[in-house]
Amino acid sequence: MMMTESETFVEYDEAGLIKGAPLKAAKSKYAEGVLMNNHTSVWGSWWSNFKWGYGCCHSLIKNSYCTGEEGKLAWEIAEQQRTGANLVEDEANGEAVDEQESDTTRVKKRTRDEMMNGVTEAEMEEYRRKRTAANDPMAKILGRDELLT
Repeated sequence: MMMTESETFVEYDEAGLIKGAPLKAAKSKYAEGVLMNNHTSVWGSWWSNFKWGYGCCHSLIKNSYCTGEEGKLAWEIAEQQRTGANLVEDEANGEAVDEQESDTTRVKKRTRDEMMNGVTEAEMEEYRRKRTAANDPMAKILGRDELLT
């Protein structure tokens, strides 16, 4: 290696920087505002359940890959399942369905007089029609009074 010398005059200011040189942007030794793995926000931009995460996809795992809006939707669904919020919604929807079912069963219920008088032939015929399936191999034998041997 060859060392070269020059006799150019360099003047320094009080801070130890070269006078007249363009100012460089100060760099931090910490990674601030660095977006990585497709994230659009920095780590710590979102807080949930005493945990920090990415605000863009609600991911609580540092250095994870950003999933965007789909990640937010998946997180919300998982949170509902974890907390049981979807069960409350299902129960609310289920009550409405139960009310509709109870209306239809009320129509089919027999009155006290009908129960005391017994079953009519029309009701028995309706019962047989509903209970027997057309593709049932034993349905042919159902109406006979013969013994099977």
